[in-house]
Amino acid sequence: VSSFLAKHGDFLVLACDGVFERLTPQQVGAFVHDESRSTLGPGKPDLIAARLIDYSLYRGSKDNMSCLIVSFLDPGRRRRKRTRRRIVVDDH
Repeated sequence: VSSFLAKHGDFLVLACDGVFERLTPQQVGAFVHDESRSTLGPGKPDLIAARLIDYSLYRGSKDNMSCLIVSFLDPGRRRRKRTRRRIVVDDH
């Protein structure tokens, strides 16, 4: 039995060996970290898991795959507000 204290922004990746057929645990961790910092954000672990499976397929995995990612978020922590920008294209 292992235990750890998760903090805001941490992830737990539960995946079968098919995901790790062509990826090391370090590569999986880096992939999840990078995807969480992208436009997906840490609040979309389901999309990150789907992209991880796609990436493993791209890297050549032929085994069956399943993946569950748990994102630890502090509900008391304020989220950064995303601002919408309007882009105006003037053809004249």
